[in-house]
Amino acid sequence: MGYFLLFEGMLDSVISAREKHLSRKTDMEPNGNFLIMPNRCTMHLVGVCDEERYAATAGYFDDVYGFKMSCLRKPMITEASIEVIPVSKVVTTDAMIHELDISIIELKDTEFDKNFSFVAKSDCNLTAIGGYFDCFFEAPNIKDWQPSMFTTGPFGPATHWKQTLFYLEEKLTIQCDQKICGNIKVTRPKKDVRSLNVVITLNGRRPQFFTVE
Repeated sequence: MGYFLLFEGMLDSVISAREKHLSRKTDMEPNGNFLIMPNRCTMHLVGVCDEERYAATAGYFDDVYGFKMSCLRKPMITEASIEVIPVSKVVTTDAMIHELDISIIELKDTEFDKNFSFVAKSDCNLTAIGGYFDCFFEAPNIKDWQPSMFTTGPFGPATHWKQTLFYLEEKLTIQCDQKICGNIKVTRPKKDVRSLNVVITLNGRRPQFFTVE
């Protein structure tokens, strides 16, 4: 598991080992002879409003000691930032964008193109989209198994993975109870399968491109 779950292509090794060494039966079938844990992972997005942090990052180059250096702004914000998002800065509901059953996924499942939506919880300016993942440890066919899970999201304890922040080029003004619709496309560059290319579109704006590396 890497940042934003898929960074560093770690699932490739798990899939390869599963195909080479383990039964084709899944852990959900009776008499399956293996378990992969965590057996399931989900990926999520939330809207973030952090004006102070935005001013120190995406907004910094608008005024550098009196000089407008906004030409340097775009290259900086196209690289996703790995940070802990304060709970107080999460201003929308959660949107699940992808689910992976580790016992049956294929390499092609590490790339996806999904529409999503979430609802604003306050009137504010959306400054970034935050990404995280949850992991589940489930085995319904094993007697007395107690399912468990952990989250890397902002509402749980901080973890090694923190959250992945995608800063917006321009802030988006939202109102409480407003539905915000978008699309996210995640692909892996052929020349560097460890990294990720992410394209996010919000409310019909032009797509914004990011890298996770």
